[in-house]
Amino acid sequence: EKFVITDCNGLDHHRARLTEDHENARLIASHLERVPTLHIASPVESNMVFLDLSQPLPAAAEFCRLLAARGVLALPSAERQIRLVTHLDAPRAACERAATTIADIATSPPAPA
Repeated sequence: EKFVITDCNGLDHHRARLTEDHENARLIASHLERVPTLHIASPVESNMVFLDLSQPLPAAAEFCRLLAARGVLALPSAERQIRLVTHLDAPRAACERAATTIADIATSPPAPA
C-alpha cells in the first residue's frame, strides 16, 4: 500500500510544471549516481531524490549544513540520508548547479574538525 502526500496548489495551478520537476529530479539523480560515496536510495518517480551517504562523508545533518553554505538546500531524512526536492523555484540550471555542488562536496569532503 502506498501513500502519497502532494501539494494540491501545485496540482491545481502548475500541473504542466510537475513533469519538469520530475525530469529535474531524474537529472540530479543521474548526475549523482556516478559518485561512489552517494547512493540513490530509491527510484526517482517524483520530484524527490533520496541520497544515502557513505563513509567518509559526514552524517546527513552536517552534509546538509555544508550544502547550505554553498547555496543548496536539502534536509536530512535519516542519519545518513538526505532528501532533495525540485519545485517551481528550482529551474533546470539551478538543479544542474545543485548536482555539481553535491558531487563536489561528496568527492572532496572537508576534514573532520
